[in-house]
Amino acid sequence: MESFWTAVEQLATGVARSKAINVNADVLREQARSVAQRWFRDERPACVAVGAEPEQLARIDGYVQDLLRLANGRNLKTSYTRVLRGLRRARPALQSHLDLLHGQALRPAAPQAMTALEAEIVRTLERMIPTAALAYRQVLADLAGPDRFSYRGSATELREVVREVLDHLAPDNDVIRSPSFKLEKDRRAPTMKQKARFILKARGLGDSSRTAPEQSVELLEDQIASLARSVYERGSASTHGATVKAQLLSFKAYADAVLAELLQLHSAG
Repeated sequence: MESFWTAVEQLATGVARSKAINVNADVLREQARSVAQRWFRDERPACVAVGAEPEQLARIDGYVQDLLRLANGRNLKTSYTRVLRGLRRARPALQSHLDLLHGQALRPAAPQAMTALEAEIVRTLERMIPTAALAYRQVLADLAGPDRFSYRGSATELREVVREVLDHLAPDNDVIRSPSFKLEKDRRAPTMKQKARFILKARGLGDSSRTAPEQSVELLEDQIASLARSVYERGSASTHGATVKAQLLSFKAYADAVLAELLQLHSAG
């Protein structure tokens, strides 16, 4: 994480030294793109894996998305300065929370029993996407633990596990270049459902065989986000904990089925 913030500081220094009204230098714009890519490809997944709060990540997401938008054009130096200032101000809260989570992670934890499918998902993710394996383990621990009062973070973790697998197996550029692909309205990148379709079509599955996994992915993308928002809006997570846990268990059943399909665990020996 420290290297990411070092890159942010280097970019801020470079922008401050620029004497132009607009940031036109290719070097600075490439630095900005590199910062954005590092956040979304490396740092954000790592933060999700250790249980960072979605609100903190969303705040940084907004600044990084603004930075990427600026880097893809020729925009005012003052716009870069404003975005970078906001990004730097968001750092202390996130860093202190990550330090707290790290301390908690060092405490000995009782081993959690896993089903055969859960164990196979963990083993496969550990080989393929270690951060996703950690996130999936966190969901299992949250559901098994007796002292959990909020499952908002757990719901987000579950969705991000599926998202990371989809991103790994179906990079945006590959999906966009596929025949007959078209972005959905108001979208700048393929949806999770479109990525699932790309993967399953590449494996030669017909329309009927793809329907259930695609629908499950769409449900996870929409309903888990709705669940996380509803817990936040209700305010008292403990009052609704049992209901939310039941919903999360239902969504996890869909997620496990989707992961088994995407990771081809049904054909594992």
